[in-house]
Amino acid sequence: MLRSVLERGVDTVILSEIGPPGYRWAVERGVRIYIFEGRVEDAIRAFIDGKLTEAQGPTHGEHHGHHGHHGHHRHIEGLGEYDFLKPYVSSGMVIADLGCGEGYYCNFFKDYASRLYCVDVDEIAIEEVRRRFGGYSNVTILNEDATNTSIPSGSVDLAFMSNVFHDIEDKEAAAKEVNRILKPGGRLLIIEFRKDVVFGPPFKLSPRGG
Repeated sequence: MLRSVLERGVDTVILSEIGPPGYRWAVERGVRIYIFEGRVEDAIRAFIDGKLTEAQGPTHGEHHGHHGHHGHHRHIEGLGEYDFLKPYVSSGMVIADLGCGEGYYCNFFKDYASRLYCVDVDEIAIEEVRRRFGGYSNVTILNEDATNTSIPSGSVDLAFMSNVFHDIEDKEAAAKEVNRILKPGGRLLIIEFRKDVVFGPPFKLSPRGG
């Protein structure tokens, strides 16, 4: 996303969050970053009124980036930070982490998967995934949209999305893509962390009804 912005000659951006790789990439190219959570109209008004201050660093740590908002992870005492996922995985599975961000969950899945697809449309996040996991023979890294991947049809045992599905505009396309890549009997696991849960990433969605 930042790369496409820079190609348009933009030197200032307003974001709701940015991870370390994106922040470093922007700073190296002289892009000014402001952080604002809320409506676009409110962000523009705050910027015009001089109420935004320039970001002095990333908003979260070296984990999930785009489509996965993970910094330093908390967990219940006695419960490992990945333990809640263990009932859903087994050795030798083919796993697709759709919207993997900077690869926080790829780090867990790689130890189980015979083939792990780490997929994200964000080029900067994927660059971080390549840096961290490019040397693993069982990991395939795809800079692709979760609604249209090159993952072979009927090949995946477990498709996974963490804090991703709510961001996808065409949810029907995402569902069709998941259905295409899953094996018969394959499973889709969608995680949407809320702010009031005591484990998982501290940077979470606002609590919502329904």
